[in-house]
Amino acid sequence: MFFGAAHTKVLDLSDRMFRELKRLYYVTPTNYIELVKGYCELLKQKQLTIGNEIKKLSAGLLKLQVEAEKSEELKQQLSMSSVVLSKKSKDCEDLMVKIESESRECKEKEKEVEIRSAQVEKE
Repeated sequence: MFFGAAHTKVLDLSDRMFRELKRLYYVTPTNYIELVKGYCELLKQKQLTIGNEIKKLSAGLLKLQVEAEKSEELKQQLSMSSVVLSKKSKDCEDLMVKIESESRECKEKEKEVEIRSAQVEKE
């Protein structure tokens, strides 16, 4: 429809050009065929360009999807690790309490030994 309308419009404008400028402009079927060929070439170029853009977008979306899955896996690993870490922290705190109490006991025994040895030396 467009090509027919464009061809008709060119014919009308060539008549107008003749009336106003007294110049002949011939519109032949060859001109029409060249217009169609030009349109087909432009269409192919645009299809290739759009096809390439679609491929790029698809590849990008695929990468985003893969990375989202990896991110979910990492979140799960992090949550499991955080549970293990909290348990290990609790165990560490318990161990520190035990070490401190044993350290206090050792210091008390050390004082007792020093006191006894001081008493033994006096005697």
